[in-house]
Amino acid sequence: MDDEAGRKNRDIRWLAVAISFLLSGFMVLTGWIPNEDAFTYIRTVEIFNQQGLAAAFAHYPWASYALLIAFVENTLRLDPFLAAALVNACFYGLLVYAFISLVGELDDSRRAALLAAVVVLVYPQLNENRLLIIRDSAFWALALAGLWQFLRYLRIGRLPNAIGFSACYLLAALFRVEALALLLVIPFSVIISTPSGTGRQWLALGGFTLASVVMVVLAISLGSLVGLDLPQLLANQYAAYLPFIRETFSPTDLTTARLGTAIFGEYAANFSGDYLPLFMLAGFLAVLTAFLGRGIGGPFLIVMLAGMMQKLWYLPRWQLTPLLIAVLANIFIALAFLVTTRFLSSRYVLLACLVLVVFMPLLLIRLHRMASGSGRGKLSRRLIGFLLLYCAVDAYISFGADKEYVREAGQWIARNSQAQAALLTNNRIVAYYSQRIEDYDRVPIVLSITDVLQTPAGTLIAFEEDNSSVGFFADPRLEGTVEEINRIGPEPGQQIVIYRRLQDTTN
Repeated sequence: MDDEAGRKNRDIRWLAVAISFLLSGFMVLTGWIPNEDAFTYIRTVEIFNQQGLAAAFAHYPWASYALLIAFVENTLRLDPFLAAALVNACFYGLLVYAFISLVGELDDSRRAALLAAVVVLVYPQLNENRLLIIRDSAFWALALAGLWQFLRYLRIGRLPNAIGFSACYLLAALFRVEALALLLVIPFSVIISTPSGTGRQWLALGGFTLASVVMVVLAISLGSLVGLDLPQLLANQYAAYLPFIRETFSPTDLTTARLGTAIFGEYAANFSGDYLPLFMLAGFLAVLTAFLGRGIGGPFLIVMLAGMMQKLWYLPRWQLTPLLIAVLANIFIALAFLVTTRFLSSRYVLLACLVLVVFMPLLLIRLHRMASGSGRGKLSRRLIGFLLLYCAVDAYISFGADKEYVREAGQWIARNSQAQAALLTNNRIVAYYSQRIEDYDRVPIVLSITDVLQTPAGTLIAFEEDNSSVGFFADPRLEGTVEEINRIGPEPGQQIVIYRRLQDTTN
């Protein structure tokens, strides 16, 4: 985006950022219930305020996001959850600004800027997470900002943009470590997109690598000055995943036998064991594909497929290559995580989806241009308007159950039990608002029969009952061990059921 186009579209970017803040504020004021991950950050904030920096990182290795929340809380004297919502809103504002700017690098027209603003503000899979207190939002925002700076550097060759790229991804690494992988692989796009034989591509790659190494060394040095051993923190993260890695790539015979039986059945497992890795990889790829499709969303996916059929995904190679490398790198990292841990969340592939959605304004413009050329321009405008309106409704109108009853359950326990009363629960929101569990962020989300039987008499048990756990306390082993004292929630399957542990009379 050149200076003239930048001045022309700057008002659109800032207006979109202002709308983003208003949307976040409105959602906070209309019955916001913090997500369960939020309590990990809030507990880390408490530990930082009480015990200091080292204790915060010891409690939660990725404490950077919590430290930002603590800074806002202490500076503005806000409730910690409001401080967290404000930090999240700021990163969403940066994401919106970076998204529109990135589209502007591909098409600096005012129409593209307007469509980019609308697309990013109504993108359902992004905005459904708008009030989730998670470090991913910082990662997404900084990663998009870094890509924008990278494309600007490729276009105009200014050193500040190269430094901006490296700085964005190093900051993003404070929130998700995969940012370091992106920092290393994205610069290789200059080898692919720059004509060979000139030596310029190798010079640019060397410059990016040198700048990144220097900034990593500076970050480690600054960490040491404030008492943080950043390499050790990364080593601890690796150590946490090491058991999963060993189990995946060096499984025991017993593990292999159990997997084969679970997948193929007892009889077929005797003949199909050699194909188990291939079968599992195919399954993982299918799961990853499903998450990518869900991450992009049905309406946007339809437009993308239509653009593919009409061959509208064209860009200059020097622009297209960095975007594709970012998408493929994020997909590969997500696949590695899925293979290693057998778990995946749509949040882990959302960066790849966001980079793909950058093409949406361009595809909409090109599809509309094609329709106008065949005399269907009016119909095309109506279809685009309907699609974006549908996305806005999907993004901001929740059709799920109201979760206010979870907070009410915690507050009921706080009012109706003694301060020293013991509490067992499978919901962190209940644990926090009950004020009965100090480490409320460590509450397990799954309770077992043993957990209940090991609690002493008089313990309150606040059990989040959903469709998968209805009837848990009907187990014969729990008969006569608890008494129900209250139910809070709209209906069975959407309730917090509060029990009291009875005296064990079996001995």
